[in-house]
Formats: sequence, structure tokens, C-alpha cells
Amino acid sequence: MLVFGALCITIMALKVPSCAMPSPTVTDHADAILITACSGLFVEHYLDLLDSLADVGLTGQFDLGLIDLGLTAAQQDDLRARGIQIVPGRWPIEPPPTQNALHMLAFAGKPFARDFFPGYQTYVWMDADMWVQTADFWPALIQGAQSNGLAVPIEVDAGYGSMTWRNRLWMFRHFMNSYGLRRAVSLSRQPMVNNGVFALTADAPHWLLWQKHFRLMVSRTERTLAIDQLSMMAMSYLESETLALIDASNNWVCSLGTPDYDVAQQRFVKPGGKQEVISVMHITTPSRARMVPVVHSDGTTVSKYLHRPGGRFLSSLEQQDVPVASHLPA
Repeated sequence: MLVFGALCITIMALKVPSCAMPSPTVTDHADAILITACSGLFVEHYLDLLDSLADVGLTGQFDLGLIDLGLTAAQQDDLRARGIQIVPGRWPIEPPPTQNALHMLAFAGKPFARDFFPGYQTYVWMDADMWVQTADFWPALIQGAQSNGLAVPIEVDAGYGSMTWRNRLWMFRHFMNSYGLRRAVSLSRQPMVNNGVFALTADAPHWLLWQKHFRLMVSRTERTLAIDQLSMMAMSYLESETLALIDASNNWVCSLGTPDYDVAQQRFVKPGGKQEVISVMHITTPSRARMVPVVHSDGTTVSKYLHRPGGRFLSSLEQQDVPVASHLPA
């Protein structure tokens, strides 16, 4: 199940040894940095993410960095006033001719995250089309990275159902083009991850190995979209590098499984009636700009948006005449 996030991505520090990357001067900073690669079109999403992090008490536990993918001067000024470090978006590799638009750096930047904001101990990435309901994802990521070098949520859950044959074929084709038939079969059998959220320690060997596999897959598939995710899987399984697979509630891809809503807790929960609160809501493209039918714990079904209640993006949606979806696409 491959689901692609927004053009606005959040991570916690970057570094590319082979390319001339911006190196902001860091003097007094936190041990971790949360970085976002963001175009001007996704500023509202990013600000909703930041507000939700503040809501659950995580503000101050990390620095904030932003890779500029087309912000206006006014947007840059506003974000810098919030204490956010901003660096220009620059390609860490030679991109394929058909996928060299600056916004595609949102995918290509992930394996090279240390290089944009060097000097931190832990790097955490969060796509900006996310918002958080609880702080539970944070210790899961940090502890997982400290134990294994890399922590990433698994994209497998009963609430998602089975991967569609189209997605399986898509994934298999790119693995086969990159590694041949035998390895493609092996890789396609591994648990899918979704690196819209991940944590990597600065000294983890995963960085250079991930970069190696990313470059290889980009050159052989001639694409960058979602190759960050597939190359992370290849890095882990082909190089035998350990990683901490954390629960899907730490990156709930709403287009793969529409969440339920617990009325008493006023929280979105995993579908199926168990009322397990989702820590990180990932509002990917199919579910981003429309209302969807959501099952409530009181037995009713209510059409609603999945964005942060009271958030900036939700407010703009509610002012529009957006149709109600009868279902979420697979």
C-alpha cells in the first residue's frame, strides 16, 4: 500500500556529503530537530502540524527546520519569527528529467536529511499533511531510533485491509527494475513501511546505505516519487540493517483506512470498534479536501473532514462547497 504524502514534509536534520548543501550555523540547540520541506501551498498544513504538536505538549523538545520549496517572502518572514530555521531546497542528487520539479525534493530529501541541518543527535521526519492527537508517537520514535538506529511506522494494520493488487504490482515492478526478479520477490514479501514519519540517529549507518539504494533505484526507475520509501525497505532488508517497526497508529494513513471517532474521548480511533486512539493522523491526497463518512462510537455515521479540529486548513475547507465522499478510495 503505497501512499504519497504532501509537498510539505517534516524531518529532524539533514546531511549530504557528496553535494554542496546549505549549512546553517547552529550554536545553542536541542538534541533533535523537526524539519519540513514545504512549498507555499502547504503552509496551512504545516502550521496545523505545529499547532497540534503544541497541543500535546511537545513544543520545546526539538528545534524546527524547514526546507524551502517555494515559500513567499512573507511566509518565510512569518515562519522565521516563530524560530524556524529555513534553508533553500537543493537537490542532493541529479534528478530524473521528468521528475526534477522542486516540489519532488519532498521525497528525495528524506535519505539526505542530515545534510540540510547538521549537528543534531536525532532526526525525525514528519510529512506536513499530518497532525497529532497524542504525544505517544514521540517516545516510540525516539526510543526505537536509539535502540535500532532507525524507527518507522509499519503500513500494515487490520484497519487497512489487504494491499491492492495494483499497489503490489507497482511495488514489485520498481523492485524488479532495480534489483532483478529474485530480490524483487523477496522484497515484495517484506512488511511495508510508511516513512512519512521516521526517526534516525545521526551516527546510524542507515544514512549512507539508504542514500546508496535511493540513488540506485532512482537511476533504474527514473523516478523519485515514493522511491524514498522503497529504497528504505531495500536498505533494511538487503543490507540486514535493523530497524524498529512501530505501530501504524503512529502514522495512520487515512486513505488506507477511514478512522472511527470516539465521542467520549473526542478523538479519531482505529476502525473496527476497539477505540484505539490514533496518535498521528496522516491526511494523504485522496482524503485531504473532502468530507468522508466517519463511524462514531454512539452508532451514528457522520460526514466530516479528517483535519485538525479548529485548524487553519479545516477553516478554509469549511468556507468552500466541497462534496461529501461516499467512500475513501483504496
